[in-house]
Amino acid sequence: MRIPFWRSVASEWLKGRRSLAAWLVVGGGLLVPAILLAIRLRQRSALPALYRGAAFWEQVWSQAWQSLAVLLLPTGLIVLTSLVTQLEHRYDGWKQVRATPQSDLAIFGAKLLVVLVMVAQFFVVLNVGVWLVGVVPPLLFPELPFAAERFPLAAFAARSLDFYVDALPIVALQFLLGLRSRNVLVPVGIGLGVWTVATSALSWRYGYVFPYAYVAMDFLSESSSAVGGALPAPLGAVALVAAGATTAVGYALFATTEDRG
Repeated sequence: MRIPFWRSVASEWLKGRRSLAAWLVVGGGLLVPAILLAIRLRQRSALPALYRGAAFWEQVWSQAWQSLAVLLLPTGLIVLTSLVTQLEHRYDGWKQVRATPQSDLAIFGAKLLVVLVMVAQFFVVLNVGVWLVGVVPPLLFPELPFAAERFPLAAFAARSLDFYVDALPIVALQFLLGLRSRNVLVPVGIGLGVWTVATSALSWRYGYVFPYAYVAMDFLSESSSAVGGALPAPLGAVALVAAGATTAVGYALFATTEDRG
């Protein structure tokens, strides 16, 4: 009798929650907001002008994503995905997993779903952090007014979803590499190498052939920065196709490999 898929997901979720990856989600999501908040508290004299200025929340959002889009999010995804896929390799657990009444598709899908949920959690934590950057200073300094405009939750959620889709090819390829390698340094090293090439090719006409740069391309296009030539299709659609194709290849390799650990 096959184990229900939801139990496969629950098992993978329990393993992921107890790993370093779970801390990476929270720490990574709060890192940039914490830095921004520390800078603002240090530069207290400049805060009144910031809170009276127009587009207050947009400014906080843009400041947070300046480093996230190009550097921190891609590298964080590389490490996060590699850590989750390495759990069985690290503890020599593939033989135990394969001995359970689960199909290859259930094992592969459950582990991938856990990674995708963790990435979604990162975006939730990040948006909470951005909100805290705006509300904590007035709470600490009563003379400061709160931002005149409401926190644009719907707008930031929509843009977070765009960046989430842009990031899917990174997750897909790192997932493939992580399942194929017993040493976590291999997928991390390959991912960082590809990311380095991708960021160097942002201004290249065909830079879109490097999916690791899609988040940066999306963010830079919002700020009217040059990112190279025109895409053959909307960036979200290109990212979904790249992620889907890579995931299909990853599953085919996973299902046809006898020795996984």
